[in-house]
Amino acid sequence: MATSASARSIGPVIAVLSICSLLLWAGADAAPARVQKAPRISQREQLLQRLNAVAEKLDRSSPEVKQAHLNAQREFGRKYRDRKASPEGLTAPDAPPTVNWTAITNFISAYVTCRSLPGLAVAVVKDGQMVYANGFGYAQYASPAQNTPVTTKSVFGIGSTSKAFTTMLLGMMADRRQLDWNGKVSNYIPGFALLDPVASQLATVTDVLAHRTGLPRHDFALFSTNATRQELVQLARYLQPSTSFRNKWQYNNWMVTVAGYIAQLVQGASWESLVQSQIFDRLGMSHSYPNFTAAQQDPALAMPLNWNGTSWEQISRDSDILFDTVAPAGAINSNVEDMAKWMLLQLNQTQNMGNVQLVAPATLAYMHTPHMVIDPAPTLGKEMNELLLGDSYGLTWQVGNYRGTRRVFHDG
Repeated sequence: MATSASARSIGPVIAVLSICSLLLWAGADAAPARVQKAPRISQREQLLQRLNAVAEKLDRSSPEVKQAHLNAQREFGRKYRDRKASPEGLTAPDAPPTVNWTAITNFISAYVTCRSLPGLAVAVVKDGQMVYANGFGYAQYASPAQNTPVTTKSVFGIGSTSKAFTTMLLGMMADRRQLDWNGKVSNYIPGFALLDPVASQLATVTDVLAHRTGLPRHDFALFSTNATRQELVQLARYLQPSTSFRNKWQYNNWMVTVAGYIAQLVQGASWESLVQSQIFDRLGMSHSYPNFTAAQQDPALAMPLNWNGTSWEQISRDSDILFDTVAPAGAINSNVEDMAKWMLLQLNQTQNMGNVQLVAPATLAYMHTPHMVIDPAPTLGKEMNELLLGDSYGLTWQVGNYRGTRRVFHDG
């Protein structure tokens, strides 16, 4: 989802199915001296026990009983396959419920109005293709009669969703054996150091991407300097840690910028050119840009907005340019059609995109694997802490569950 507010984001929510097992407690057997619980058995084991009991009974039955049982099985299977979706019956495997996209569009439109959102774009992907895309609200505000509506071509800053592109670059390097996930940062950046000597010596590529170096955000220092990217990497040695190394998950834009700088040094090219040539171009993301300066060329670029207390007002893009130095952590601009392609890549469903595969399946899985538990933090607020309860952090991806379904996601 992307909005044209000052906190613009396109946050691809990537749902990956997981297999959940349900454990059942067996009943307790009474004994004269005490009550003893039977050992816990799984639902699968319980079902197998029942099937074995039926099989043993059938083995002792006459041929006529066996044939009647087989006929009953076949009749049940025929009725199940033929039964269509209805309030009373099951949904046949070949008749999935249809999605009412009109109702979804109306719901989102009403939500935008209800929450006074300036604008957003939505895309849904399934089975290797984008099955829905739409824009709501306005991307540029001039006057009520001249406002530019959001379309699927509207370009937004995707904020911290940019971090996953940095991780993808490093994953491609890992597959080419140019980099090791557990390689020390100091091996790739000569002279790299942090204030904590333990973190300086041991911090790995995985550590900086999983936000577990012991550093808090330090965003004020990050965004209030005119330092170059190389200078920011060197300045990291003066940042005060707030906890010990690998003790706690603490979101940190500075360290992801360090990760982007690793890609630059190892490949001998700017992070911007690497993202453009190795990711955007290969996925056909023709309206995506590695930073705000590059995005200025697109007339569909949404304008930054500020809420004045009663309405949205358009403001200058000058402040956006400040993010270019830390582009590996949050300066990519894109539209919802391009981000749908990015989602398909994350879901490993690129069959309609020429089966493009940027990294090996195991490398993609490593990015989506939990590496650090997300602890509740007072600074996040009650609502955000409840949302993240039980979630973990992969490599620039948040990993959790929604009603039993695994989800891999990130906001901007």
